[in-house]
Amino acid sequence: MKRSGYTVKPLEEGVSREKCRRWMIRVSVGHDPVTGKRLRPYETFEGTEGEAHLRAMALKVEHGLVPSTGLTVAEYFVGVYLPWARSRVREGSYDGGPRDKTKITRETYRNYEQVTRRYIVPMFGNVGLTDLKPYYVEAKLATIPTLGARRSAYKVLRQGYRRAVRWQLATFVVTDAVDEPVPERVEKPVVKSAQMWDYIDAFEGDEALAAVVIAFAVGLRRSEILAIDREEIDWSVSTPEALGRFRVWRSYHYMNGEGYFEPPKSFTSARTLLLPRWAGEIVRPLAEGTGPLVVHDGERMRPDHLSRHWRDVTGAAGLPVDMPLKNTRHSCGTMLVREDGLPIADVQQLLGHSTPVVTSEFYVQAGEESVERAVAAMSKRTRPTGPNWPKPPENGGKPPETPGSEKERNGIPSGNFKIIRPDFKRASNG
Repeated sequence: MKRSGYTVKPLEEGVSREKCRRWMIRVSVGHDPVTGKRLRPYETFEGTEGEAHLRAMALKVEHGLVPSTGLTVAEYFVGVYLPWARSRVREGSYDGGPRDKTKITRETYRNYEQVTRRYIVPMFGNVGLTDLKPYYVEAKLATIPTLGARRSAYKVLRQGYRRAVRWQLATFVVTDAVDEPVPERVEKPVVKSAQMWDYIDAFEGDEALAAVVIAFAVGLRRSEILAIDREEIDWSVSTPEALGRFRVWRSYHYMNGEGYFEPPKSFTSARTLLLPRWAGEIVRPLAEGTGPLVVHDGERMRPDHLSRHWRDVTGAAGLPVDMPLKNTRHSCGTMLVREDGLPIADVQQLLGHSTPVVTSEFYVQAGEESVERAVAAMSKRTRPTGPNWPKPPENGGKPPETPGSEKERNGIPSGNFKIIRPDFKRASNG
């Protein structure tokens, strides 16, 4: 299809334009000043036909054929920002080494793409990139029904505008004048120590038993558990409290029919952990040999399968607390803080959070245990009694009276004093 200054041609044969997802975009950018030949650079694009046209307009801006002030929000996000974000996606599978902070995960890019198509383009697409106003953003975000979706839309819009300002395609970040949707603290269902064993017993003899035990014992993320190989656990580490040591250095993900590894979520997520002895005694017989610790049909278990399997087993067992698999991580943190009184900083290191605020605000649920410990501590401070305890002073703790007037007691000798006030008027005339 031909438009002003560019063409968009489908690359998938036998597929209608509505279903085609691969396109060739060719833009006319003038003539070579030396040879006089026509310049028509091209590129392939993955997406809908409408998104291919948005990318074509962005190419015209990149080649100086259209002023950047003429970009719409849709042309910028689909034609400029998303292709740039796609170029930063970490390819292949992580096999160790330093974490490249300039790269993003495939799941992060997929979230950018989904939010852009679902919210950014329908709500703000026709508005000029430099014409979008904060009050309009606030009004549109308020129409998104769920808080999580509102936060995602806000964050992607903010990220896109920050990059636009750096590229000098916009003059200010419009979301800086918009209040960020703040999540309300919601009490997540968690279990206590006694209830934890009901869940572990429900998976007795199950292929996911090791995953459930590790999730409760040290609060690992689902993707971190599934990345563990059997030979990575050092069983020579044995103390009265611990059995087995392993290093968390990657996470396992599955997308579009392919399993792959990603580096730790953050710097503090890379950590070395010990298994509590009771957990090590359960996991050790399941970790003999080599290969993935948790398998399904002879292969490393997929994250989505583990979550579904958890839901099926716990639902069939009729356990008292209905919670998803990820809440084992919340339960671990809550038990250690509320039941055992561990400092937040210690639990933060165990869970691999970047700051203690994340641990205290989102992972440790409120409970009566802290109040009970505080009351028990204060209950020890009863009124002291006994013959050896010093008696209170007879004057009630007041300093003894000294002879003389009040001024003398305060160190001021008695006598007559004359207060001399300065004459400012005379001073100014003299």
